[in-house]
Amino acid sequence: MKKNGYVSYESLLDRLLQSMMACFGRGKIIAARHLATMQERAGFTLIELIISTSLLSMIALLIYPAYRTNSRSYDLSVVESSLQQNARIGMKKMIKEFGAGMVVDRENKDDTSSLDWIPGNGDSGDDEQNSSEIEDTYNEKYPYFMIFYLPQDSNPVQQGDEIALYTALPDDPNTSSLQEDRWPLDPAAHTFPPAFSGDYDDNLPDTPLLYMRINPFNPSTTNWDGFGNPEPLISSDVKVTQLSFILGGDNEDEVLITLELAREGPSKEWRTYKLVSAAKLGAR
Repeated sequence: MKKNGYVSYESLLDRLLQSMMACFGRGKIIAARHLATMQERAGFTLIELIISTSLLSMIALLIYPAYRTNSRSYDLSVVESSLQQNARIGMKKMIKEFGAGMVVDRENKDDTSSLDWIPGNGDSGDDEQNSSEIEDTYNEKYPYFMIFYLPQDSNPVQQGDEIALYTALPDDPNTSSLQEDRWPLDPAAHTFPPAFSGDYDDNLPDTPLLYMRINPFNPSTTNWDGFGNPEPLISSDVKVTQLSFILGGDNEDEVLITLELAREGPSKEWRTYKLVSAAKLGAR
């Protein structure tokens, strides 16, 4: 009985092992066939390409508006930041010069100097009614131009260097005999004053900048050497749309300054920034 039982268990084990080997054998055959089928299908089908392309297009349509909005907001912030920075820098420089100032130049009836503000203009600075001769004195009719004296270093009660603040067009190299950055220009008028000039160009760009010129006092000759080259106080990527100097105070030693700048935005629209500040002559 034990022998027969042992034989029956052994037979059962043999049959189980054979069954397992048969199953593994069929699995290898199926895997080999599947691998061969995958190797035959090496690329994408047309339907797969259409579906994937459609999905990518839908994703792009969802992302692009947000990207465009963010990009435009960034470009606009750059424009506004440039306007604010230039306005504050220009205003700070003007207030600094006013703080060291002594008196505004209001009288020029006795000015017969041949050292003209504008080379070739031929004026003696004695006609305050002529807009081409506004460069020698402050006049309420032309508030976009200011001229004042600093005190002498050796004798603070005497007039020293002369400072001029104004708006003008950048110098155009194509007009060699006309130096546009030396002609005070009303930024609100959109016109260029020296129409009588033989080198006049009515197609000049409407991009006035803020300038400063210095007429240094020479102690050795006790006279002024003449105005130097214009110094821009703001960058060339913005333009001045308004500049005015209004005198106040009992001794006309207070100045209200209005400065407005403009720059073209990302969508070709113009953005502006206005800054108003007060300055006092001799405040520092």
